[in-house]
Amino acid sequence: MLGLSLFAAREGSTPEGSFPSLVSGISNLEFGVRLCRAVMNYVLDASALMAFFEDRAGGEKVEELLSKAAEAKHPLLMSVINWGEVYYAIWRAHGEKAANIKLQETAQLPVALVNVDAELARLAASLKARHNLPYTDCFAAALALTRKAALVTTDKDFKCVASVLKIVWV
Repeated sequence: MLGLSLFAAREGSTPEGSFPSLVSGISNLEFGVRLCRAVMNYVLDASALMAFFEDRAGGEKVEELLSKAAEAKHPLLMSVINWGEVYYAIWRAHGEKAANIKLQETAQLPVALVNVDAELARLAASLKARHNLPYTDCFAAALALTRKAALVTTDKDFKCVASVLKIVWV
């Protein structure tokens, strides 16, 4: 996403010929425009990826986020635990062959799978202890917290942690 921010500079503090010095009609302050690239980090919960794969409610929003991620060359994040949850759910509902096809499709998406280390596991466990969130969901929440990212989900179980992390409900 392209962000636009305004800044003010005291007269004479910008080089001659720069954009702020070319603004006319302003006596004490000159205004300039600085374009900055604001990139938001997103973590996908299993429910969000399942909504996308199965054309369920919210799937179109996930598709939009995936499209923007590809365009910006800034992948969405997903814990391998939650990715495993998607693989299992597809296998259970549609069989091993379908799960393996979705595995290949996921590899083509702008989604970076993040391995679990001891610190992420500790944070997930503390979220489970404090909020009684289902344990696999705790990994998505922990990843979002550590990466200062918004969690993308359809799962209402995350309401219990809405006060501690940003959630994008799809």
